[in-house]
Amino acid sequence: MGSRVKRGIVVVPVIVLIIIVAIVFVDYFIPLPSPESPPIETVRNFAEQHSAGGYKACYYLMSSEFKESTGEDEFERRLTYCSPPWPYYKVLDIRNEQIYGSVATVEIEYIAVEEGIYQNMEPKSKVKTVELVKEKEGWKLNELYCELRK
Repeated sequence: MGSRVKRGIVVVPVIVLIIIVAIVFVDYFIPLPSPESPPIETVRNFAEQHSAGGYKACYYLMSSEFKESTGEDEFERRLTYCSPPWPYYKVLDIRNEQIYGSVATVEIEYIAVEEGIYQNMEPKSKVKTVELVKEKEGWKLNELYCELRK
């Protein structure tokens, strides 16, 4: 009976710890879009993954052509400079998906955020068109867009 109690003393705290970690990090568990998802979902997912620090997930959402010219370490380094404390961007809206066969465009509205720099007025929003290509795993981004961050 003594060994059962000892196992219980170890198992219960481990289960509690797992539950606490799951609750604290729930925002970091963002599922990737399915291959059937529309291009706008890839753009939304990239922005969410980028905000959560999901560099590997962001890299997965890049086209094979992009990956041929940019390794994962280089991509992570470049994506790091798109995030605080550096001046960064915040997506306000994702809209106007257009599909032309295996190529698509999605329009994003965003603002530049410069923390620690006094700005006497609200930053003006800008609009940019994001390009995607259809691959076997779904829609993929052609290039790194630092503006894709929620």
